[in-house]
Amino acid sequence: MASLLQSERVLYLVRGEKELRAPLPQLYFCRYCSELRSLECVSHEMCQLL
Repeated sequence: MASLLQSERVLYLVRGEKELRAPLPQLYFCRYCSELRSLECVSHEMCQLL
């Protein structure tokens, strides 16, 4: 029963600049290309309010 709560047991293959396998909680979904992306592939932009 405890294995149901262990999200790191399943690894997803992410193809970006380099292929890597990561658990789902460490991945992001790109709404433009409809694929999973790793933190290395995601860029964050800071918006500045004037």
